[in-house]
Amino acid sequence: MNSRSQIEGAFPPPPGVTLNFVDPVSKANQVVLAAALGPAIALPICLLRLYSKRYIIKRIDHEDYSIAIAIAFAIGYSIVNFTHTQTIIATSCIWEPNRVAQK
Repeated sequence: MNSRSQIEGAFPPPPGVTLNFVDPVSKANQVVLAAALGPAIALPICLLRLYSKRYIIKRIDHEDYSIAIAIAFAIGYSIVNFTHTQTIIATSCIWEPNRVAQK
């Protein structure tokens, strides 16, 4: 391995991208925002639908169970995203192999 490949990382950056190994920009805040807003918007809508089907229409179909399972998986996926943003792997870039290897 030559010294140039060690500086560039796992793969050379695309044209126009400058490497920043000292203080790289983290996308963790954007991931946390998206992971929080998705279920925060979907959960009340799903709860309103399930409430209306159960107490107003008084008929629950198989798609209502599917919605409940899907919202549970969405909340679980958001929890996984929250925890992964705490690790260095989720906040580092493909061109920063040294930061990944240090942890």
